[in-house]
Amino acid sequence: MDDQQTQQLQLEAIEKVARSAIANSELFAAERLVINAAKMHGSSQLNHIVNISTAKTRIIGWEELCADMLEADERLQKECGQKCSAIQIELKNQSGIDKLLIERQFHSATKVGHLGRMQPDAAAGSVPYWRHNRAVHIEGLELLMAAQRQVLPNDPESKRVIQVDKHLAGLMLLVRYHQLIDHYLDEFGLPYSACVIVDVYSSCGPEAIYAGDLGPQAYRFIKEIQNCTIYTKAELKCAQRLADAKIAYEVETANTIAQIRELYRLIRCFPFYRIVARNKLAAIFESFAVAMRIGANLPKGSTSWRMGKRKFELLLRQFVEAKSVQSVEEVLDERHVNKLHQEWLDLARKKKFDFRGDDVSSLFRLAVGHALTFGGPILEDRWEHLKPYSVK
Repeated sequence: MDDQQTQQLQLEAIEKVARSAIANSELFAAERLVINAAKMHGSSQLNHIVNISTAKTRIIGWEELCADMLEADERLQKECGQKCSAIQIELKNQSGIDKLLIERQFHSATKVGHLGRMQPDAAAGSVPYWRHNRAVHIEGLELLMAAQRQVLPNDPESKRVIQVDKHLAGLMLLVRYHQLIDHYLDEFGLPYSACVIVDVYSSCGPEAIYAGDLGPQAYRFIKEIQNCTIYTKAELKCAQRLADAKIAYEVETANTIAQIRELYRLIRCFPFYRIVARNKLAAIFESFAVAMRIGANLPKGSTSWRMGKRKFELLLRQFVEAKSVQSVEEVLDERHVNKLHQEWLDLARKKKFDFRGDDVSSLFRLAVGHALTFGGPILEDRWEHLKPYSVK
């Protein structure tokens, strides 16, 4: 057995011991083990990196994680009748991502699983949260990330040195991650007491390293966290999220009403001899109307474009009331369709009423663009000079 093979076996043994220490929450022992291994096997650059202070290392978005937990608890109680009693925190360290992300899942129960590990009991209920729009990530471990992601050179000796550095940098990054989670649990806590599973995200399940996943892995189960010092902040964050979601929901519903109103009167701008183009638009309008009835669980009724204004507005009101928005009158306000009409009028004039080759990212955009392109000069003139929309 040559020196390189001996060194590789030593590194594998070090990793095994370090992972065992992490699993037992002996994080200082794991840290010293990796630092000593870097002195024995690593480069001078690696030795400098593994000894850098972690004082500036931090988690960006811990309050988001806590707010997730509050939302998950509400959902689990509603769907399963049980509280959220376990949070699973996973480090997502992948070659295609320039940050160390923290993914999270929430569960109502745990059980003894593979290799005697405590794991989520999916049968009891769980709420996965992969919130890329509200990402939680780690700052301060960039030098370890860079060391782990070095490109291997062609020179055999340089390649061996960098392989060792990559291995130990990944192992120290793992130790620092677990230390950072402990610090935040001690310093800031969770909204309420719960057990915590600290793990590494894997694209192919436990212990499987996907091509983009950067190892190594280390699992740890923390029986229960009692500290709840940022509960108020997390509640406020959660409340703000819910308020933002309600506002977005109301805006989306108002946009839907504005769009179908614009289609309703655009159809009526067609001259009688443009029947083919008009019927295409009418079919899209009627599909909108059918979707509204089905989406709001409304009773069967007319969805024809020929329905009178009174029946049409009654359908819209029933739809909005069924959507349980905060303000029905705000959503039904005519100013939304008048604003939409003006936006499209400005765009049509800019394009000289020719939307061929235009973006068709929505059914409404496709419908209006088709009508204005093929409706002819009479439709253009009628639509361009429409009076402000009125529900009467």
